[in-house]
Amino acid sequence: MRVLLDTSALVAMIDTHDPAHEATRDTWASMLGDSSSLVLTSLMLVETLAVLPRRMGMEVVTAFCQRQLPLVEVYAVETPLLLTAVDTWGAARRRDLSLVDVVSFLVMRREGLSHAFTLDPHFAEQGFECLPA
Repeated sequence: MRVLLDTSALVAMIDTHDPAHEATRDTWASMLGDSSSLVLTSLMLVETLAVLPRRMGMEVVTAFCQRQLPLVEVYAVETPLLLTAVDTWGAARRRDLSLVDVVSFLVMRREGLSHAFTLDPHFAEQGFECLPA
């Protein structure tokens, strides 16, 4: 199974003080045990690397880049896809929806992905299965 990774679940998995830490840690272990193919968009990588140091420090960023990042496929978001996402995001006119998430939805549809490792309810709204359940 190919699974798109979202910042919300990645950060919760890493942050032992996060209320969803245990569930996301267990789901991560299960995905690795099942040999799931883990996909992270380049924008989601940037977002994750922006959140981690503010929340937990640069040591955590280094550990993430050494331990988790080699386990994932980084999907490069090219300009045409990004511009389509900007148009889609603008048309949605929702302040609670991020451009990075809209890019993720487009990538998931383009790549035929049905599962997302996320705590963000927008993925379920878009019809994707969210892990942890």
